[in-house]
Amino acid sequence: MFDSLRTLLFGGPLVDDESPALQAKDADPMGIMTLLAGEPLGPACEKVKGGYGEFGFSLTNPIPVNGIIGAKVYLSRLVTSNGSQVRPFLFHRLGSFMSPVVKGAIDQYELVSSDASRWLTLYLHQYHPRRSRHVPGGLHLLPWCRMAELERVYAKLGLFGSNQLVPDFPFGILKLIESNQALTSVSPGLPTAIARQIRQHLLEYHGQWGKPEPDWFSKEEALKKL
Repeated sequence: MFDSLRTLLFGGPLVDDESPALQAKDADPMGIMTLLAGEPLGPACEKVKGGYGEFGFSLTNPIPVNGIIGAKVYLSRLVTSNGSQVRPFLFHRLGSFMSPVVKGAIDQYELVSSDASRWLTLYLHQYHPRRSRHVPGGLHLLPWCRMAELERVYAKLGLFGSNQLVPDFPFGILKLIESNQALTSVSPGLPTAIARQIRQHLLEYHGQWGKPEPDWFSKEEALKKL
């Protein structure tokens, strides 16, 4: 009954997550988000009020998350399913934009699945005390309760992504991992070991990492504009 009601209201079942109290501690630990928005954090919600367009894929319907850490956790738990294979994403932030539906900037992230089969652009709004438990269409979120403690730590560190623009994405992620001081504090050799594993994975799909052209793009149309 309750799952049916959630589907009716939000378009799909809600995913288990970390407790709201712990998420609130990550949302704005130094008051920077509040300062940037010019007002206290927005409400806890699954979708922003007044949002329209496809959830997560539209600038006017961003995913509510709890600050920079919340964005990293949300994107780190996001997976795409290809038959029996579940693939996580590599990600980086392209930039920030304003939207008529919320106060404070909306962040645009580029993602690519770990098998190079899917590229996405998602929009997140970081000015909330907790993360949305709703998921963009065609994707899945790993339930918090099923994640090992180390996986949760990696998610908060944003192990497979960045809140900054990464040149030569996704290959540029390797340099960020190798210089990640938070990982070094966990174990001195950890960044190198993780970067080595990801490098091997990138090489496994060598030649498949080129970003596909958007559906609306054609060389003929581009030439007409020259």
